[in-house]
Amino acid sequence: MGGNQHKSVPIKDFKKTSYPLPRDIASRKLANIGPKALPKLISVLEGNNNRQLSEVIDAVGFICFYNYQKEVFQILIECHNRSGKNELIKWKLFRAMSAFPESRQFLLKEKAKIENEGLRREIDRSLFLIEKRVKKENLPEHHLA
Repeated sequence: MGGNQHKSVPIKDFKKTSYPLPRDIASRKLANIGPKALPKLISVLEGNNNRQLSEVIDAVGFICFYNYQKEVFQILIECHNRSGKNELIKWKLFRAMSAFPESRQFLLKEKAKIENEGLRREIDRSLFLIEKRVKKENLPEHHLA
């Protein structure tokens, strides 16, 4: 909806230490609904429409960052595995991974494989947010597996 969506991996870093509010107005409304919106959003995550995926990932990431939903992590991994070489989808998935402490090893492996500096910066940002959350919430180290 509208023309405010990300269409490529941004060059400029997102400096805030919170999860960004989705830019797309429909994604923003879905994110504000919260976990009740997840079943429908997950059905889109399981598809292959990149335009829909791009905005749904934003909403899912936002929801899970503020309302941890462990079961969504594996769905995001599967979405990543289907994303091929789509850097925008990967960037958004790396951002969404900041909601899941268990994504640390996945993010480190991906960082070692990719060359796109924008993707690497988003991975670093997600890793920073995960470390911050684990320390703040005093979670055991196994959450960083």
